[in-house]
Amino acid sequence: MHYQTTNGQEYDLSRFTSTESLLFTWLMLEYDESKSPKDFIEKTALSVLEVVNNYGPKVKEHPLYEIYLDLMIRPKEIKGLSEDFLEEKVL
Repeated sequence: MHYQTTNGQEYDLSRFTSTESLLFTWLMLEYDESKSPKDFIEKTALSVLEVVNNYGPKVKEHPLYEIYLDLMIRPKEIKGLSEDFLEEKVL
């Protein structure tokens, strides 16, 4: 499974821990259900700040942080998930 940001950076999601995978799935669900970037940020900001505080200063180096920033600016009609992720979800 891979996620590609709007600027072309690609992240291998299979390297995530189970907790990181749950957080990623939650972010994607919130993104899908959000009506706008503002709505997405309002739904997720407090939880993401809690994770950031627990993770420490190196959080900005973590792929989930980059994915979160990408989702904040990503147009709704564009998804960063690779085809293999979509196929896994369908099967």
